Amino acid sequence: MTVPVLYKYSPSPEIPRWPTRRRGPTKPVGVWLSVGDAWERWCRSGRVFLDRVRWRRPVILDPSARVLVLDNRSREFNRFSSHYAIPPGLMLPFPDWEQVAADWDVLILDPWERLFSEGYRWDWSWDCPSGVALRPGAIAYGPAEQRVSPSGAETPAAALRER
Repeated sequence: MTVPVLYKYSPSPEIPRWPTRRRGPTKPVGVWLSVGDAWERWCRSGRVFLDRVRWRRPVILDPSARVLVLDNRSREFNRFSSHYAIPPGLMLPFPDWEQVAADWDVLILDPWERLFSEGYRWDWSWDCPSGVALRPGAIAYGPAEQRVSPSGAETPAAALRER
């Protein structure tokens, strides 16, 4: 299993706090991670959440973390969906995230693409290749890196420092 490069994007250089709320039934509680710059590219192309891509931090996985990388077009993805489904054996509507978090520390969908031909799937709401850390100790962060604004200019904080 090859683990892709992961980043955590945020609107500020502060280390992100661990979330406490779920973002809906298709997403577990955890720290959301971008596979490479996939989330930044998705935000910029759709001109959404641009305030949240001002900074990024490389993500370092704990060597003992239980990491699962799934290609959402694979049989392994379908087996995962069936194994963790509520109710058991059904691929829809979404996995039992508490059970997933009991078995895995980090879940990554890479490669990922929205597949419409198979009806509704729980992974549609992931938007791009991404992952989620399900346990706080599974990840650490590298230094914050300032990103470029959508106009191509540096973000306001960087522009102010230049003056």
